[in-house]
Amino acid sequence: MHTLRIVSTVMMGLVMSPVHAQTYFLNGNAAALGGDCYAVTPNLSWQSGTVWYADMLNLTEPFSLEFEMNFGNADDNGADGMVFVLQTVGPGAIGAGGGGMGYEGFDPSFGIEFDTFMNSPPNAGNNNDPPADHIAFLRDGNVSHSSPNNLAGPVQANAGSANIEDGQVHHVRIAWDPSAQTVSCWFDCVLRLSAEVDLISSVFAGNPLVTWGFTGSTGGLFNNQTVCLSDFILGTGTPDPICPGESVQVAAAGPPDATFSWSPSAGLSDLSIQNPVASPLQSTTYTVTSVNICGESFEEQITVEVAPLPEITPLPDINLCPGSTGTFTVEVNTPGVTYFWDTPDGSFASTPSGPTATVASPGTYTVAVTSSDGCTSQATAIALPVIFPDVFQPEASYIICPGESLTLDAGGVGFTTTWLPSGQTGSTLTINGAGSYAVNYTYLGCESEFPFIVDIPDLNANDLGPDQVICEGESVILQAGAQVQWNTGASGSSIAISSPGTYSYELVSGNCSLSDSMELTVDPLPVFDLGPSQTLCPGSSINLTIPFPGQWSTGAVGTSITISAPGTVGVSVAEGVCLATDAVLITSLSAPVADLGYDRTYCAGNEIMLHAEHPANATFLWSTGATEPAISVLESGSYSVEVSNVCGTAMDSVEVMMEDCDVMVYVPNAFSPDGDGLNEAWKPVPLNVDAYEVWVYDRWGMEVFYTADIHEYWIGNVGGGAHYAPDGVYVFRIIYPSSRTEKTEIRGTVTIVR
Repeated sequence: MHTLRIVSTVMMGLVMSPVHAQTYFLNGNAAALGGDCYAVTPNLSWQSGTVWYADMLNLTEPFSLEFEMNFGNADDNGADGMVFVLQTVGPGAIGAGGGGMGYEGFDPSFGIEFDTFMNSPPNAGNNNDPPADHIAFLRDGNVSHSSPNNLAGPVQANAGSANIEDGQVHHVRIAWDPSAQTVSCWFDCVLRLSAEVDLISSVFAGNPLVTWGFTGSTGGLFNNQTVCLSDFILGTGTPDPICPGESVQVAAAGPPDATFSWSPSAGLSDLSIQNPVASPLQSTTYTVTSVNICGESFEEQITVEVAPLPEITPLPDINLCPGSTGTFTVEVNTPGVTYFWDTPDGSFASTPSGPTATVASPGTYTVAVTSSDGCTSQATAIALPVIFPDVFQPEASYIICPGESLTLDAGGVGFTTTWLPSGQTGSTLTINGAGSYAVNYTYLGCESEFPFIVDIPDLNANDLGPDQVICEGESVILQAGAQVQWNTGASGSSIAISSPGTYSYELVSGNCSLSDSMELTVDPLPVFDLGPSQTLCPGSSINLTIPFPGQWSTGAVGTSITISAPGTVGVSVAEGVCLATDAVLITSLSAPVADLGYDRTYCAGNEIMLHAEHPANATFLWSTGATEPAISVLESGSYSVEVSNVCGTAMDSVEVMMEDCDVMVYVPNAFSPDGDGLNEAWKPVPLNVDAYEVWVYDRWGMEVFYTADIHEYWIGNVGGGAHYAPDGVYVFRIIYPSSRTEKTEIRGTVTIVR
C-alpha cells in the first residue's frame, strides 16, 4: 500500500498534511504523455521501454490494480505487446526489444504478458504462441509457453475478439490474494485468467517486496503502445496521525473513472471523489465504496487518527530577583514529550532541554511541548524584574568594649527584616556578644543578605610588675601577654629592654584601651682588665693588679696578687648588685737551648744538616746568616747558632770536616735461609753510601724482591712473604749515588742454598 508521512503543526491555523500522487520511473524509449498516461514504446521499430512505480508492493498484502492499455491500431503489421511485471531488479530495469516484449532476462520476476504479435503464417509457432492476441502468466523473463516458466495460459486476451490492436482503450484489472496465493487478470471487465502462484516463496525466494510496472517492445513490426494509470492507483492507505485542527488528504484505491462514496461525512471535504480532504475532530474510520466501469463494487476502510494535544498546565509568571536566576517549570500530563523553550527578549542561564528552564534576565518565555505524535501545545509566561528598595547595609565589622552593647536599626517599610542567626524580625537589633551576624531583607520573594562581624577585644593583658634594676650589659623581656603598642614604637606581645627608663604599653581596640608601665634602672659594672695572656720564665713571678678589691681564684682578696706558677687566674669584683669578672692565662716557658753536638767528619760530596730545634727556642741566627731551625752544610768549617726566646738567649758551635772517601756497595753472593741461625738473610753492604735501590729477579726475569731501605734484608721470601723462593741462582740489580750528581748501577747473582 502507498504510505503517507503526515507532518503536522498544532495551534497555527488549519494545516493539511500533503498527499503525494504516484511517481513513476521511465526507462529506454518510454515517454510521459500527460494525464498519467505513458507511451511504453513509440510507433517505431526496435523500441524497448519500461514504466516502474516508485513505491514497492508488499506481497503479504492484497492488491487490486486497474489501468487502461492501448496496443495501437496496426494488426497484421503491429507488434509486439506489453507485460505487467513484478521484479526485484529495481526502478532502473529495462529489457531488450523484439518478441520478448522488453521482459526477457528479468530473473527473478513475475509477468502477465499481453502479446499482440500476429502468429498466423508465416509467423506461426513463435514461442508456441496461439494465433490470437493473448494473455499468459510467466516467470523469470521467459516468454516461451512451452517452458516450465509459463505458469498459466495463454488465453485469448479479449473474449470477443482475437485482435486487441484496434486503437481502442482496454480496461485491465489485476488482483492478488496472498491468503489464497491467487493471481487474477480481467480484460475489458471479463476475467480472462486466474491461477494459484506462490509469488513470495517460489518466485521471489521469500522476499515479499517487489517493484511493479510495465515493459514493452517492438521489433521489425511496431505499434504505439500506451498505458494510463490513476494518481491514486493504490490509494493512500492509513495516514499518519494528525493533530487537532489539522487536515489530511485520503484517497481510495482504484481508477479515476470509478464512482466513489464516503461515509461518515464528518470532517470530509467531498463524499463523492476519490481523494477528499479529511479534517475530523476526533479519530474516525471512513468507509469508501467504489464502483468501476465494469460495475464491480469495492469497499475500503481508512482510519484517520487524531492524536491528542499534550496536556499542560498554564505557566505562571515569576519574579526575577536582582542578580539571580529564575525557574519556569511546565507541568505535563502526557508521557514521551519533547520540550522547546524560546524567548524574544530574555536570556537563559543555560540551554533548557526538559520541563524546567532557568532564566537569567527578565522577559517573555515560551515553551512548546510536542508529543510523540508530533502534536504541540504551547504556554507563555513572563519573568518580571524585581527592583529592590534601598536598605540599611551594616559595616563589615564592629568592635564593642567588654560590658557594652551595640544597637543596629535597619529602618524602612515594605519589606521584611530578619536578623541572623537568631531569626529575630523587626527593624532593630541589640548585640551584647561577639560573633558572626547578618541582616536579611525579603521583598516580593527576593532576598538580600548582608553579613557582619561583632568583635569584643580581649583586654586582659599582663601586669608588667614592679620596677626593676639590671646591670650594664644585661637585658630584660617585658611580657604583655597580648598584642599591644609599646611606648618604644614597637608592637607585639613582648619587648626586650636594656636601657634605663620608663616603659609602658597600650592595648587599643576600637574605643577600648588598657595600659601599664614600669621603671628600669641600669647599674654600671666595675671596669678593669687583667690584660692578655702572660709567660712565666724559670725563677720569675708575675704581679696582677686591679683598681678595686676583688675575690681572686687563688682565694686571695685584694687589689693585687703575685703569680709564680702557670695556670689560669681569675678575679670577681662586686659593685652593688652587679658583678664583673676577668681571667688571664699564665703559661711557663723554658730557657732557650743551643746544642749542635760534637765536631764531625764527613765524606766530601755529601750534604749534612745541622739542627738547632728545641721546644723552647723561638728565633734562630746562624753564623751563615740563616734564620731557619736547620741548615745544610757542604763544606768544612766552624758553624755556630744563636737561639732566643722571651726567657733569654743560648749559643753553640760545631766543627765540620769534609774528607775524600771511597764509595762502594759490597754484595754477598750466597746465603742459606734454612733456619739454622747462620747466614739466614742477604743484604748489600754500603760503604759511604746513604741510600740505594735493590731489585732481585728469578731465572725467568720475574721480580721477587725490591727495597729502597738501606737497612732492609731479604730472607729469601717471594711476593712479600706469600711463599719462599726455591734454591737456585737469582739475578740482582743495585743503583746507588756515587756522587752528588751521578749514580752507579751494578748487576750480579746471588745463590740460595738450603
